[in-house]
Amino acid sequence: MTGLRVIILLIIAALGSAGTLAVSQAFRDEARRGWELEAEQSAQWLSGTLLAWLEESYAPLSGLAALSENSSQVTESEFLNAFDGLEARATAFFLDAAAFFEPVPESNEKEWRISYSSDADGILSAKTLLADQPQIKETISVAQARFGELILGQPITRKDGSGIISPVALGTFHNEENRVIVGLVDYSTLVKGLFDLHVPPGVVISLKGRFPEGDGQGSEKSVIAKIDRKTLHSVTTRTVSAGAELEITWHFDRFFSGGIPHKLADLTLISGLIVTALLTLIIGLLQQTRNRARAAEATSKELEIEIAQRAVAEEGLQRMSKVFMDSTDPIVIEDLEGNIIDLNNDAVRAYGWTREELLGNPLTVIVPPERHNQAEVLLHQCLEGREVRNVEGLRWNKDGKIIPVLITLSQLTDAAGKPVAVSSSVKDISDLKEAEAKLQRYSQELEQRVEERTREMADALESAEDAELILRDAIESISEGFVIYDKDDRMVICNEQYKNLFPTVADIMEPGVTFEELIDTGLERDQYGGETGQRDKAEIKKERMENHLNPTGEGINQQMADGRWMMVRERRTSGGGIAGIRSDITDLKKAEEELRDARDAAEGATKAKSEFLAAMSHEIRTPMNGIVGMIDLLRETDMDTDQRQMMGTVRDSAFSLLQVINDILDFSKIEAGKLHLESIPISVRDAVEGVCETLAPNAAKKDVTILAFVDPEIPDWVEGDQVRLRQVLFNMGGNAVKFTETEAGKKGIVVIRADLDKQDGEAVIIKYSIIDNGIGIPPEAQEKLFEAFTQAESSTTRRFGGTGLGLSICARLSELMNGALSVVSELGQGSTFSVTLPHKRSDKKAERKESRDLSGVRALIVTPTGEGREIVERYLTHSKATVTGVDDIEQARATALDAAVKGEPFHTVVLSPSLSEDRKRALREDFHEAPELADTKFIFLEPGRRRSARQMDEETIIVDASPVHRAAFLTAVAVTVGRASPEIKAEEEKEDAGARKAPTVQEAERQGRLILVAEDNLTNQDVILRQLNLLGYAAEIYDDGKQAFEAWQKKSYAILLSDCHMPVWDGFQLTAAIRESQEEYDARFPIIAITANALQGEADRCLAAGMDDYLSKPLEMSLLRTTLKKWMPASRDGDDAPLEIDAAALAAPLPVPEKPGDGGNGDTEADSGGEVPVDLSALRDVFGDDEETLREILQDFVEPATNNVKEITDAFDGRAAAAVGAAAHKLKSSSRAVGAHRLADLCQDLEKAGKSDDWENIDKLAPQLNGVLEGVVKYIGTL
Repeated sequence: MTGLRVIILLIIAALGSAGTLAVSQAFRDEARRGWELEAEQSAQWLSGTLLAWLEESYAPLSGLAALSENSSQVTESEFLNAFDGLEARATAFFLDAAAFFEPVPESNEKEWRISYSSDADGILSAKTLLADQPQIKETISVAQARFGELILGQPITRKDGSGIISPVALGTFHNEENRVIVGLVDYSTLVKGLFDLHVPPGVVISLKGRFPEGDGQGSEKSVIAKIDRKTLHSVTTRTVSAGAELEITWHFDRFFSGGIPHKLADLTLISGLIVTALLTLIIGLLQQTRNRARAAEATSKELEIEIAQRAVAEEGLQRMSKVFMDSTDPIVIEDLEGNIIDLNNDAVRAYGWTREELLGNPLTVIVPPERHNQAEVLLHQCLEGREVRNVEGLRWNKDGKIIPVLITLSQLTDAAGKPVAVSSSVKDISDLKEAEAKLQRYSQELEQRVEERTREMADALESAEDAELILRDAIESISEGFVIYDKDDRMVICNEQYKNLFPTVADIMEPGVTFEELIDTGLERDQYGGETGQRDKAEIKKERMENHLNPTGEGINQQMADGRWMMVRERRTSGGGIAGIRSDITDLKKAEEELRDARDAAEGATKAKSEFLAAMSHEIRTPMNGIVGMIDLLRETDMDTDQRQMMGTVRDSAFSLLQVINDILDFSKIEAGKLHLESIPISVRDAVEGVCETLAPNAAKKDVTILAFVDPEIPDWVEGDQVRLRQVLFNMGGNAVKFTETEAGKKGIVVIRADLDKQDGEAVIIKYSIIDNGIGIPPEAQEKLFEAFTQAESSTTRRFGGTGLGLSICARLSELMNGALSVVSELGQGSTFSVTLPHKRSDKKAERKESRDLSGVRALIVTPTGEGREIVERYLTHSKATVTGVDDIEQARATALDAAVKGEPFHTVVLSPSLSEDRKRALREDFHEAPELADTKFIFLEPGRRRSARQMDEETIIVDASPVHRAAFLTAVAVTVGRASPEIKAEEEKEDAGARKAPTVQEAERQGRLILVAEDNLTNQDVILRQLNLLGYAAEIYDDGKQAFEAWQKKSYAILLSDCHMPVWDGFQLTAAIRESQEEYDARFPIIAITANALQGEADRCLAAGMDDYLSKPLEMSLLRTTLKKWMPASRDGDDAPLEIDAAALAAPLPVPEKPGDGGNGDTEADSGGEVPVDLSALRDVFGDDEETLREILQDFVEPATNNVKEITDAFDGRAAAAVGAAAHKLKSSSRAVGAHRLADLCQDLEKAGKSDDWENIDKLAPQLNGVLEGVVKYIGTL
């Protein structure tokens, strides 16, 4: 019997021990897996950091390559400065040195030498031979083969054994020749820095790789060998860097992360063995006494229960510790005296102090002085048992930043319920959105942090029960509702705030209740308010359950029965459970609703403003169409000089008003965000030179020189918004002209430039600059210069006028085009406005030859410095010509003779527009009289805006310089040296000279060229009909779209000109009716819109409605002519030649527009007779029969001639004979040049009388001037 009891006891002991060992081993395996997972995550992060540092170390090579590629010459100091600058800016720099290699001449790039090096004494020094460094030589060879790629070479052990390095190379070019930049990567420094900053104890590294050689990869090389010590786990990362295949292995030993945590396994083993021993002992003593056996059995059971309870307590403690330490609100634990005894991670982050700095200090360290009293009062209230929740207060951080917070205090008690500490949690209310983001991150990471931190909290607390109470109170201090469900969807824990948010079901919120039970109870008790009345309860439950069981971490808004809004955020935990946060966002919802109402109100106001601006534009432009149209018509009639000047003033004023309207509309569109840019092929040259052409007349009136420069390196075509680019340049250029004056001793100059800032592949960066030497801008005014309706000072507005919108619009447009407008100005010295804009190279092919090959051509530029000489010189040097510049004619003679003596005579001499005609001709005669200079050709730069050059004689070409057009100028130079032929404009390309005599309605209908007009304004009817008659067209006009449609159905018209806004039927209804009535096989009937609405989108609306083209009021003759010519069909009788004009008829009353069935044609003829004031034969000898050029020259003569006559009159009234003679001399020369011989003879007589102080003749001749000039002006007006 005794032997049997021994056997039973041995079996029990064996089974108990085996079971204990199995459970302990399972815990041990789980701990090792967790430790290895942590090691693998650390290895991945460390490998990523190592590779990032390695890649960043290559960056200086790319910077040095860019220096080589973009500089025509790189000096050693520039190379070293660039390397030092890149090193200074780098955040991770492990490049020991860098060198600039170039091929040895005549070696076919097989041998290389060092040009510059930052390594004075190392292996990249100039004295190093590549033959002694095969790894570097091989790396250079591979870099040349893989041009443009970074190549990491084989490792090299330093001779002194101080470390391991690898060459890294990048193939580049310099002045179109191959070069290689080589640097040295120091692995030892790289790894040391990583270990010093990031690698925890217990981790070692080994590194090996296969490096590029020839066409492939070399054999495997060891870079860093593993330290010889025992490790428990290894993690390998394989990657490619700079062409090298690298293998990074991290080895972890028992010192990593404190080693594999075996405490629980050991505790289990010891506990199990003890239990087994006790059980064996109890069974062994069972036979001695049943009572002692029963007691032992009871003791064993109690011990097992206690162990289980402690395990549950420890599990809860771990969760509570995790919640406390990683709460997204700052939480500080105070003792009963107000001293800090613990704080969570967010408190450390929020206040900026370390844990060590705060522990043991009073709470007032993080409370501003003015709130110390409040902190003490709140502490006493909490200890007295009064509720302290969401009390508004202040905190500050270590930097002194004040943080507004909501304060919640809670007692922390021991097992007996006695207060032992106070939990102080705060919520930053300075940024609600930031709080929501923190809450979201909290919900995502909560479960993971609970699992990671519970063991640390268990070791730190002596009593598990007291710690659990403290952590539970800490959770209660969180101001949001917080809940955790296990993997079976049963509630594990929730705080009181969670229950407060859902009072309807708070009574059943206990651990173990399922989420589905909470939903069912909530539906029964009408927790979801109006939703249950609108949707089936089953549908609501299904939606809630789907959202709960498939959490995404995103916030879901739900409305409760009492009107409150709740944001629900839930996320799966690593254990399969669900952690959730509930936030009351009712106030946020109200704020969103208020913002939505405010937005709707703002959109309504914006819409009303747009409608008002559209109406204003229409109402102002409609009468302005009559004003401008009539002015254009009157300018075609015979008027004296004063009348013509007054007409010009009225027209300028009208367009000034339209510019103000356009500025206001543009500003409004930009403000509303409705101004959209287009990207089409544009010519920067055309844009800049076109803006200068437009500004040239205003500049000429002020005697201001306007210059244009377009960098020849800029591509012919780039992508951009041509309209907005021209608008920016025109506004800034117009301002420059406005605020620039020509004064005594100072010539006013405005330059509009386009310089190539950078070109990288398809990207083209262009810097546009407008430079003037005007009045300048004081520093205090520059800050507000780009504000709307603002000018530098009030006196500027009074003196120069303007709305102050132009620069504001330019600044906004520059921002829309991804640029920024800037200004540099000095009072009294002028201003420079600049904007740098990105473009994209266009694939559109150039339709014209922008440049010429002038290699071998020697040119002499005669112009004062600052008057555009550098522009002309740049154009010529870019075309490979040799250029010499001088300031005046005297220098020109000497320089030309000196060059001829040396056997290098100048082929072409370019003369400035600032030189007088007489001085230019005199210099030309001097050259022709000297045998050495007789073959020299001349280019006269003269004021004017024609784009093509004109040949004056065999030796001279005239090029207009307002501004200088690059293509025309280079062509002129090429013509002078026989490398191009003079361009002759084809007759069919010339514009019609003057107006045409209009046919009758019947004749126009027979020719198929009758125009239908729909316009309700009587004044505009009158203007349009006159304009059409002047251009040689006949028309019928109707008052509204319906009448016009009925006429269209009965008659054959060529084109419809239709106003967009009319009574009965507007232009859009008329267009729709015509398009609907047209048969599919009919030719499309051209419809041209005429509207006064200048808001953006009107043109698109017209085209979308079926119209073919668009004209904006007021109608300008040139645009009307061009548009009609585009759409007018050929005459059915084949006669499209310009008709004879009757200028006198323009001043006569306009006949009433004919309606269908009316007769009459309205033809008139003008008689002219008497002496012709201008003899055109002289001009025709020079310019041929180019009527447009002749008319431009004569029209350009009128204004200066009028000014000269005024000078003579003023001198005559002041009895200054010499001044009369001087002014008469100027007018004589220009009058003779254009063929006004009678006026020239009169001026010649006045000149002689003035020089001899002959007042008898002066008194007789001077009064005749105005009459003779008036006859000349009238005659020119008829051409």
